[in-house]
Amino acid sequence: MLYIQGKFTKNFFRRMLNVAVFIGGTRFVLWDDIVSVEKRRRTLRSKLQRYSIGQDEFEIVTRSGQNESCMQSAECYVLSKESIDALVDRINIVLFPFRDVSIYDATSGRWIVGMVFHEEMVLVRGKDRVMESLDVMGIDYSQKAPSWW
Repeated sequence: MLYIQGKFTKNFFRRMLNVAVFIGGTRFVLWDDIVSVEKRRRTLRSKLQRYSIGQDEFEIVTRSGQNESCMQSAECYVLSKESIDALVDRINIVLFPFRDVSIYDATSGRWIVGMVFHEEMVLVRGKDRVMESLDVMGIDYSQKAPSWW
């Protein structure tokens, strides 16, 4: 696992989404925060509707409680240049009310990249495929979780 810390600016968010595409990410899920703002959530989901590929079961990145399942049904969207543009253009709607976004490859419901907004943390599985690219992109990362994590 790789840990990447950073403030979710438009530039950082776009770079992390592009990293996800590079390592095979083809789908994403926006996970609602515990306290949601319905209007903002509906607004973003309506803007992303053309990228929707329906509901499926996915591993979540963060859980709101010990009893919450690691797998949940969620609306899934295609991860593409166009959907990345739509997300980045609406970053203020994405960061709140959603707690994180997780990226999946085409064949598994297990996440490969998780962006935890309130922790300003990106988690990357499959580190061997991405470390060299992160170095080239000038993105700092660690193979160890921060002490506060």
